[in-house]
Amino acid sequence: MQEKFEIVAKTFSGLENVLYEEVVALGFENPEKRKRGVKFEGGWEDVYKANLHLRTAVNILVLVGKAKVKNKDHLYDAVKKINWSKYITIHQTFAIDTIGYTPFFRNTMFINQRAKDAIADQFMEKYNKRPNVSRTEPDLPVTLHFNKENMKIFLNTSGEPLFKRGYKKSTLKAPLNELLAAAIVKFSGWDKNSYLIDPMCGSGTIPIEAALIAYDIPPNFYREAFAFKNWKTFDLDLWTSVRDKVVFRTFNERVEDQLIYGFDIDDDAVEMAKKNSRSFYNLSKLVKFRKQDFFEWKPEFDKATVIFNPPYNKRLKLEDRKLFYKAIGNKIKSDLVNYDVWIYTTEDSGIESIGLKPLSKKNIDNANLTTFLYHFKYKS
Repeated sequence: MQEKFEIVAKTFSGLENVLYEEVVALGFENPEKRKRGVKFEGGWEDVYKANLHLRTAVNILVLVGKAKVKNKDHLYDAVKKINWSKYITIHQTFAIDTIGYTPFFRNTMFINQRAKDAIADQFMEKYNKRPNVSRTEPDLPVTLHFNKENMKIFLNTSGEPLFKRGYKKSTLKAPLNELLAAAIVKFSGWDKNSYLIDPMCGSGTIPIEAALIAYDIPPNFYREAFAFKNWKTFDLDLWTSVRDKVVFRTFNERVEDQLIYGFDIDDDAVEMAKKNSRSFYNLSKLVKFRKQDFFEWKPEFDKATVIFNPPYNKRLKLEDRKLFYKAIGNKIKSDLVNYDVWIYTTEDSGIESIGLKPLSKKNIDNANLTTFLYHFKYKS
């Protein structure tokens, strides 16, 4: 029997439902939605599988301890109680990150320092030497989660956020996060068998994520760096077994009938998108990128899903954002009749000038921006 523990897949606010659907589809035990995450149960095989397959997860956390904490001694004792040498050696590094709210400490810096002391003292008592702290690339990232006096101690098994898939070799200004792109494609309800077009594709994130979804390619199949690989608990044979179970959907017979397109008016953007698609399982076979002005594009399909992320007014300056969105609305009404059009942008971008009532509007977290996914459909 494999060891089982609580696992939490973290995500952005607004994406809990789509992440929950992913967790259920992968067959993880006892899934429960949480704020910005989904909790489930499993062992190391499930941890590896979650890191490999979950498209809308930021990271995968494993619970290793919990306690009631009302003062610095409670905190120190709870952290020191964990057998940290089970995971790393004295020659490796660790880091502490604190999230949540507790009324018993003024700031997270004190909490992090006290927890660091507990781990370092445990190693000092055992080996007369302590591991170093690394804030950039620690071997063991530790997350303390507070809910008032309740503290949970997690290991961040992913390390760097999982949206860093590894295929972006070059990007433009204000690139779209890969996790958000995958979520947007899922929210659109695209059936994987009809046309999908991103007419302002930038460096190609939405079309590439759509291709990964359509052909059942795990988003992190080619990612090399995961924190759990640095630990003494890492089972290479188990990890290899999890990867070997992956079966990509066959696509060779469909190369001549490509379904996913990315357009952009900028030559550099198109070249970057092509480069990114070639770097990851040669997705250039699945996605066609070309230079194209959205406003001059004459759609060649009777029906399609159009998904795009126009320039944000806050990051990329527009001479007249209202005219820009009015032109998008006119384009939808003239050339994209009966198309499902999904636009991801900020509420104050000028989208109110599009001249169409959205079928839906969904709020999704994106750093410090208030962003929404709008669904439009102009019927003949």
